[in-house]
Amino acid sequence: MQAELWSISGLATELGMDRRTIAKRLEGLEPDQITKSGSGKRSERRWYMARVFRHINKAKDPDKERDPIEEKARLDRVRADKVEHELAIARNEVAPVYILESALAKVCEQINSILDSIPLNIKKRVPKLNARDVETIRRAIVKGQNAASEVTLITSDID
Repeated sequence: MQAELWSISGLATELGMDRRTIAKRLEGLEPDQITKSGSGKRSERRWYMARVFRHINKAKDPDKERDPIEEKARLDRVRADKVEHELAIARNEVAPVYILESALAKVCEQINSILDSIPLNIKKRVPKLNARDVETIRRAIVKGQNAASEVTLITSDID
């Protein structure tokens, strides 16, 4: 059976809708055939019913009606990405964020501990330094610690 071309009047009759409603819903859908009358002033536009249904359904809910082949391809890509990610985790190529955050926090604690002890260690090794010099060193270290503590992870910058 061959697909039939339908005019707006024919679609309105077949779908049980007003022809003006059909015409409005078909805005943006190019006709499959345009025939001109003898004088050339009047033309009749015709569409295949399947294209009309797809267009009307897409207009109602663009996300609802997807091409089944495209949807299957999208789902296959998602599944492939998931499997690839799981394999990367199994090969220890990637790690969950919470593990990385925990490791980074431990490293930062150790660094802070070392930085806090620097002024006293310098004072012990160089007894000629007065309290003001040691305090200047401590302030410089605290400024560096404060600057480091203000660093935030912005995932959009990682690429």
